[in-house]
Amino acid sequence: MPYFTHGETKNKLILLYIAEHACAIPTRAQLYRTAILNSQMEYFSFEEALGELLEDRLLTEVPKPFGDCLGVTDLGREALSMFEKSVPQDERRRIDAYLEMHGTEFLHETQ
Repeated sequence: MPYFTHGETKNKLILLYIAEHACAIPTRAQLYRTAILNSQMEYFSFEEALGELLEDRLLTEVPKPFGDCLGVTDLGREALSMFEKSVPQDERRRIDAYLEMHGTEFLHETQ
């Protein structure tokens, strides 16, 4: 039986998962929209998890002319590869479907 994460750890894994699987390096707004609409994360949990991921260097800010995007670092990819299955499959499926549906929109927003 798989072990599913909860709380802060789950939120961090969800943000890493979204950032890694988006078709473009997502902006903060895109990451937020995807997380809020497809998981049980609220604003303050999002901000806390994102801040800690940046502080721990699992995500990095990538400067773009229109604002910063958020990319997954090698350390973040390593952590995600070890713990990705800890996020319930139904949440990963919802996120994947959302990213597929809005991938072109995300790409246009970041170009």
